[in-house]
Amino acid sequence: MPYVYAHYDMGQRTLKRLGADLQEKIGRHPQAFILGCMGPDPFFFYHLPSLLPHKTYGGFGSRLHDQKVGDTMRALVHGVMQEGSGVWFSYAAGFLCHYGLDCAAHPYIFYEAGSGMNHTYFECNLDAQLMEHNGVKAADLPQYRIISIGQEEGEALGRLYREYVGPAHGVEMKVQDYPRAVQDFSRVLRIFYNPTGRKERIFESIQKTLHIPRYLTFNVFPLKAGFDAMNLQGEAWSLPWSDEIHHETFLDMMQAGVKDAAEMIESLGSAVSTGNAEPALKRIGERNFSTGQPWQLKLPFIYRREPPRFPKR
Repeated sequence: MPYVYAHYDMGQRTLKRLGADLQEKIGRHPQAFILGCMGPDPFFFYHLPSLLPHKTYGGFGSRLHDQKVGDTMRALVHGVMQEGSGVWFSYAAGFLCHYGLDCAAHPYIFYEAGSGMNHTYFECNLDAQLMEHNGVKAADLPQYRIISIGQEEGEALGRLYREYVGPAHGVEMKVQDYPRAVQDFSRVLRIFYNPTGRKERIFESIQKTLHIPRYLTFNVFPLKAGFDAMNLQGEAWSLPWSDEIHHETFLDMMQAGVKDAAEMIESLGSAVSTGNAEPALKRIGERNFSTGQPWQLKLPFIYRREPPRFPKR
């Protein structure tokens, strides 16, 4: 999951590539689109601020990324076709942006950082470097402000998950589950917002006291990237499951993701206007968000940069 700002930026770039009609439809509910750009990620944080992960939804975010992806997309498309061009359409358009960027960039991120704490730390630094590249100061755009959900969007998107996405995975959901996941996501981002640099020192002290090595400091959002997370120097990297050499930068990956997402959104718009879902579902596919390959493929992650780009913390 490239982090919050990267997905937000991806959505804005994709919007600019779309025709005026689609821009207008998505623009009717801009916050739903932004929330869609976060994809399934809010479910990673559901109940996390209370330190009591929800027994049902603790792994739901992961399942939406790498299991039954075709069923997820079919549920989204059919839901949108039922609703038309309202909140669900804007959200689904953003969701396809998330999908496009994850498929394009996640193999690189897994090669560079693996999973767990290192993965989050790498993505936070990638976000910080992208903000700097775009001329945005991290202190001026707290990530928790990007993630907000009003009553209209909350109820509408809660129904989308209750009526379509949850059943596609055999999960019984309540209307309040999705908006609560977003609210918890925002709370976590606020906890780790670090405009002065003081929180890193505070969390370091807590880690030493509680013997939790690096977990807290690896989640603190840096004001400035500590290394070239975007690979702007074009260093060699490989897919986690292949030794084929690549040199793409994160900007190259985002450009590919934007093209992919724009085409998928156009196909979604056609499904709504024609009443035929199949061409859109064929174009969207059923790719694992972590690999960009069909989710049914069990690819071994055996390659990883050693030593890593980032310093030990």
